[in-house]
Amino acid sequence: MLHMTQSERLTSGQIAAELGVHRTTVNYWHDTGKLVPIDEINGTRIYSRTSVERLRTERAAATEAAIALWARRHPPP
Repeated sequence: MLHMTQSERLTSGQIAAELGVHRTTVNYWHDTGKLVPIDEINGTRIYSRTSVERLRTERAAATEAAIALWARRHPPP
């Protein structure tokens, strides 16, 4: 992990902006273990882009599943 470029290292604020969520959501993901920091610099947690992309994929899959479930429960007339 020492050889990661700056674009591969993200702060909570950067993740929030990139995913369109509030920073408290990113903190919640940290608190629940969905995001694990690779480093901490002066109290700022640093996350890998890989872990953020994994979370993005998981969120997309969960959204698709929720939409499919809703569609099954609410068939067109």
